[in-house]
Amino acid sequence: MKTLLIFGASGFIGKSLIEYIKINGLKKFSINKIILVSRKNIRIGKSIKKVKVNCLRGDIKKIKYLPHTDYIFYLINDKNQDKSFKLFEHFKNLIEKNKSKTKIIFTSSGAVYGVIKNKDETVENKKISINKIKKFNNYKKAYAMNKYKMEKILKKISNKNLNIVIARCFTFIGSQILKEKNYAISNFINSLKIRKKIFVNNPNTVRSYMSSQDLSEWLLKIITKVKNSYDIVNIGSDQEINMENLSKIIHKKHKSNFQLILRKNNKKDYYVPNIKKAKSKFGLKNRLYLNKSLDDILNI
Repeated sequence: MKTLLIFGASGFIGKSLIEYIKINGLKKFSINKIILVSRKNIRIGKSIKKVKVNCLRGDIKKIKYLPHTDYIFYLINDKNQDKSFKLFEHFKNLIEKNKSKTKIIFTSSGAVYGVIKNKDETVENKKISINKIKKFNNYKKAYAMNKYKMEKILKKISNKNLNIVIARCFTFIGSQILKEKNYAISNFINSLKIRKKIFVNNPNTVRSYMSSQDLSEWLLKIITKVKNSYDIVNIGSDQEINMENLSKIIHKKHKSNFQLILRKNNKKDYYVPNIKKAKSKFGLKNRLYLNKSLDDILNI
């Protein structure tokens, strides 16, 4: 049986993983112990679904040596990009000192592809274009460049003992999403609850939404199946939807009187992954699509 170590357990992906484990357990992945590292307190108990749980509260910098572990998820992302990189550097030092064979998933972002116009531009073996990243606004540009630099560092240190997978994550939906202020879908639902209005500023923006349950399943399957010393895989859904249609679906599903305000403009923004590699190499597929995920969030 195996041990899984999760850095950044209190973020969206970390909480989604914990939620998944509570519902499904980890028996089919042959994992019977998880170690959660988080700056925030996580109340989870000593075991869930026959999985032993050990919670370590505090900054990753407090850890001097890695505990024995077979799998690692590195999910940490601080909003301060300088701090985020320093935390990552500490993680790099930890895994370089590690002598046992370990499989690692590092959650990067689809933002490393820069400004894109179609799914073909997000194929994993395509060379990253710095010029496309520079087209982002200041925060997103810094975020994408940070992830790109981290990916390059991890590629250099991957070896026969460190099987590293770069998971380029796109957009997701799940119970934790309503706490995230930077997602259109959470803004729509929260605005609906507070003001009885939905404001759609960029109706032509195209996104896709992967269920947080599918996200968790994918990450666990990948980390247990990976064989290469270094690999990259897109994580997300390829079911496209623009913001105007998304707002109308929420409007229809909510079944209550509120105002839908469309602020028409010509701005176009496309952010949808090519997931052919995930399907063919790892046998992955999305099981919960947008309609079902929205039903769960809206408690219909």
